[in-house]
Amino acid sequence: MKKILTLAVFILILSGCSSLKVSHDIEPDASFASLETFSFQPHTAANRDTLNEDRIIKAVKNNLESKGYRSSKIKPADFKIQFQLQSTPNVPSNVSFGLGLGSFSGNLGGSIGTSHRKTYNQETIVIDLLNPTNGKLLWRGTATDKLDQAETPEQRQAQINRLVNAIFLNFPN
Repeated sequence: MKKILTLAVFILILSGCSSLKVSHDIEPDASFASLETFSFQPHTAANRDTLNEDRIIKAVKNNLESKGYRSSKIKPADFKIQFQLQSTPNVPSNVSFGLGLGSFSGNLGGSIGTSHRKTYNQETIVIDLLNPTNGKLLWRGTATDKLDQAETPEQRQAQINRLVNAIFLNFPN
């Protein structure tokens, strides 16, 4: 019983450490049953991060194709996709550490506590599916997580894949 309790506490601690937050919103009258093809809205902003844009496009395309949708480049698509990548630097962390010392029968005790405010960088990917005829939003998925320092392009693609996969996990089919 003690091993099971220890394991349960460990799992709760690990699940509390996850910083990934995912949300979805959907147009109540939207029907996804007739949708088959998609295309991407072109980005027009100056100073674009084309490296990460290409990584997001690859991840979104892989997710949608695995769900049976097809990319359309020739005929008008059934829905359009636009996305945003937002980075927020210096987000405060709420981490504190403590150390304690005690005894059951000797009435000896002590405690040392410290709190150190750390910051981290946060990244949010917002993916919108739009009606191509009127531009209205059909569905929006958002994922926010701590931004790890990716040292290689492969590591950066893996980070983006993780966020995009989390967004499309409960995508309506």
